[in-house]
Amino acid sequence: SALAAQPFGRTVGAVSGYFLHKRFTFGSRGQRRVSINRADAIGYAAIFLFTLVVSPGVLYVALRLTDDRLIVAKIITEVVLVVTNFYAMRIIFR
Repeated sequence: SALAAQPFGRTVGAVSGYFLHKRFTFGSRGQRRVSINRADAIGYAAIFLFTLVVSPGVLYVALRLTDDRLIVAKIITEVVLVVTNFYAMRIIFR
């Protein structure tokens, strides 16, 4: 079901995102292999858990602001979460 797939998909996305962001977005380009740094992984997991918990609230507010237009509210929610994640990851992957 879609409800069961949602957490699984977000988790797979988070794990692959950790390595891709570390390598391509935030700079470990000189390395051929991206190592797992415990502090980075814990910080990244904290961001993931934070957005997993906060996203329903952001969606709720976005739905209220858009008169329950789901597509527009989802887009607003994703933009808010992407921007939040980007700035948080900049701190983690310094």
